[in-house]
Amino acid sequence: MTIDQFLSNFKNVSKDSNGWKACCPAHEDHKESLSISSKSERILLHCHVGCDHKDILESVGLSEKDLFLSDSKQTNKPGKIVKTYNYNDENGNLLFQKVRYDPKDFRVRIPNGKDGWIYKTENTRRVLYNLPQVLKTDAVYVVEGEKDADTLISRGFCATTSAFGASKNDKDPGKKWIPEYTETLKGKTVYLIPDQDEPGINFFNCIAQKLQGTANKILWVELPKEKNLKDVTNFFESGRSIEEFNELVKNSKQWEPMKTEPRQDEEPYKVLGYTHDGCLLFWHRGKLLIIKVTELNSNWIALITGCPPTKKATTEIKNSWIKDAHQLGVFDATKKLSSGIWPLKDGLIIISGEKALIIKNNKDAVITSLPCAEGFILEYSKETEWVDLNLVKESLGKVVPKQCFDELKDYVSQWSWQCPEMADVATALLMLSPFQRLLSWRAFISIIGQTSCGKSIFITMLLKKLWGNLCADCDKSTAHGAAQTIGTTGLIPIFDEFDKSLHVPSVLELMKLTGRGGYKTSGNNKEKAFRYEIKHLPWFFAASMPGVVRSDAALKNRFISLEMSFPKNRTPPIPMNPDKMKNLSASIIAAMVGAWNTITDKSKEFEAEGPGVGPDPRMLDNYSPVVGLLRAVTGQNWKIPQWENVPIKSDGAIVLSAILDSIPFSEGESIRQLISDSNKEKACSRFGVKKCKVGDVEYLAIRPDTVVRHLLKDTHLKDICIEDHLKRLEGAKSNVPVKMDGNVQKCIIVPFYHTTGKPASDVMVTGGLPEGYQKVTVVSSINTNNINNGNQVTNDYVTSEKNENTQAIDEKSKKTFFGQVESKKVTGAIKTATEKGYNGNFLVTKRLPVDNCKVTTKEKVETFDKHKGNPDEDIDAFGDKMVTNVTDSDDEGLAI
Repeated sequence: MTIDQFLSNFKNVSKDSNGWKACCPAHEDHKESLSISSKSERILLHCHVGCDHKDILESVGLSEKDLFLSDSKQTNKPGKIVKTYNYNDENGNLLFQKVRYDPKDFRVRIPNGKDGWIYKTENTRRVLYNLPQVLKTDAVYVVEGEKDADTLISRGFCATTSAFGASKNDKDPGKKWIPEYTETLKGKTVYLIPDQDEPGINFFNCIAQKLQGTANKILWVELPKEKNLKDVTNFFESGRSIEEFNELVKNSKQWEPMKTEPRQDEEPYKVLGYTHDGCLLFWHRGKLLIIKVTELNSNWIALITGCPPTKKATTEIKNSWIKDAHQLGVFDATKKLSSGIWPLKDGLIIISGEKALIIKNNKDAVITSLPCAEGFILEYSKETEWVDLNLVKESLGKVVPKQCFDELKDYVSQWSWQCPEMADVATALLMLSPFQRLLSWRAFISIIGQTSCGKSIFITMLLKKLWGNLCADCDKSTAHGAAQTIGTTGLIPIFDEFDKSLHVPSVLELMKLTGRGGYKTSGNNKEKAFRYEIKHLPWFFAASMPGVVRSDAALKNRFISLEMSFPKNRTPPIPMNPDKMKNLSASIIAAMVGAWNTITDKSKEFEAEGPGVGPDPRMLDNYSPVVGLLRAVTGQNWKIPQWENVPIKSDGAIVLSAILDSIPFSEGESIRQLISDSNKEKACSRFGVKKCKVGDVEYLAIRPDTVVRHLLKDTHLKDICIEDHLKRLEGAKSNVPVKMDGNVQKCIIVPFYHTTGKPASDVMVTGGLPEGYQKVTVVSSINTNNINNGNQVTNDYVTSEKNENTQAIDEKSKKTFFGQVESKKVTGAIKTATEKGYNGNFLVTKRLPVDNCKVTTKEKVETFDKHKGNPDEDIDAFGDKMVTNVTDSDDEGLAI
């Protein structure tokens, strides 16, 4: 489109110093407040009243693609034809054809009589789609679009539509429904099924008005109000059956004219306040109006009040409005509150659909539809209703969290969880999710499990049913796409099949902002750069967490981890009745509001107790709101769950393990195996790994760039600085000259005991048996069904010359066996075991005396000398290290 063609769509166009000015079609404009200019072959629009450019374009029947300039000689050729729809007369003769193209576009054409087409229809008779069948049938379904009509026709219904349907900003939406269409439906029962958007509903109300007195019955079929269910085709594509559609038809109601509700204010306008940049806010005929004080002249006053004022009256009215605005207060125009729950100074505000519920002091509540409240501008939308605010208001003070928790947990427990307590945590997280912006710290929620364990059903049947349009699908989104979807909103982000996403690292980096809350900036660094506020509680669903999560301690400790198992009976969860779910959603919100102070107090008590022994301190932040809620509803002293009580492997240890477990040769031996074989260890140096000694201490030398190039090139570690991680390992030294593959190279050297994953004092001696060591043999393999950490295991014998506390390590698998030899019978706890159990030769070492022991976990060293004062005290678990029965005796020690 050329600039002249573009300008021809507007009124009162005139040239000015910046380009052109014209009347803005998106509002009643009498002062040419629309500026039009062109830059880099693109047309720029700016309405000085504040109209959005999309509304401006739609008002004159244009789209965003029309903003791009082209040569006037260039033809506007459509894309590829993907579908044609024939409009026939009563006898089945073709009158005209509607064509759909890709990219999405529609055109109408008539046959030219020579096997060709003419793209003009001025004198063509217009009829309803599927006319021959419509004339024969008493019950007709009217839909919006040929695709929806074909959807119903293919299922045995008589459906029709008009070639030209609803459009946005149509001042007369009924003009496209001509009298001939009405006459065609005379005496019939007409079922109206509009698209679930404002243009569609307005258009079908006009159709109904024109059918009054002509059709026998006019029935309105209401589709379910769900986020991705816009029309009847979406209805069936979502898995609904014909029986479910017939139920909707059965429940359809006789159409009645729309009633216009009186506005909250009797006047046509109301001053709401002002903004920091010198604008007055007006509630004007159901819409928010923002006008700069400097532009508030007699014309504006006439538009707002309906009465042209005198010069004196203009000054008086303007001063009066400024005074009112000052008293009402300042509003933040840079941050608009949309669907969700938002904190206020002494309460909160819940926005759902076209209304908001303002709650003060957790009890006093009022529902409003005004676009401003408590210093904020509110954004409403029919499509974003997610909770019934009237039900919430009615339930305040009448329901408690325990009541809602028990009901929701019964439903959550239909899924099979690795630990029963995971159902409690999942229930708590579901209840907390809408309140994500009220939290001081937001963790990542991870739900993993094998295929068919019910993760997707959990999303569609529980999470989305419970919170509806508040849920945002971010499955395959880029980081920027996710920020655009959820940034500066109250939406709950859901990432399904996250392990299959191509954008895992960047999305996780973005989501790190959720912790204390942060911003992602889009555009340049100037004032006009857009900032997406990220304060969300993200849900990640995957068969297993991506490798970058498992290998990055800083990421892993942000997750609350829940795991589903495959259901034994293979019975899918039973869906909750929709009305029951609707009431439960409202009850949860009301109950949580009433008990928020109690939950917060319980969270602070838990935080004051400290992390205790075992998990990363950040887990304290992750679980603070969860434990606060669980303590409030159960009365039990909940702590961080046991399944989280596993020390997170340091980044350096993860990198070292990846190096040692890599397999450089086709024979299949890993670096770990090669380095332990004196005849093969020299081969490792060509890959940047070598054993060396500094003084009497044995080290593993690593050349980072060589290792990355040869051993880590196909892993996610290839893109990180492994040197930074390795040099944080205890005893590591960097820039040490080592002869590597024939040349002296600067390497990082790591104490060799790190290759075993154990502290130096606990490393098994290889080679010949030193003094005090014996060989033992497991006579019968261990039945893993009998393994229960800490319980007695029977029927498993070992041979030994004397009774003593022992530790055994399988030299091949590196698995560890714990036990106590007494009368050739194992009577201790089995720490680890494979499915086939242990059967073979083991090296055995005495337990080390307590005085010589230390535990290293998470780069933190703890000594146990402090327990000498109370030698009989049992020490709790510290990570995966366990100290039992600490005494003065030399025979007792630390079991690793």
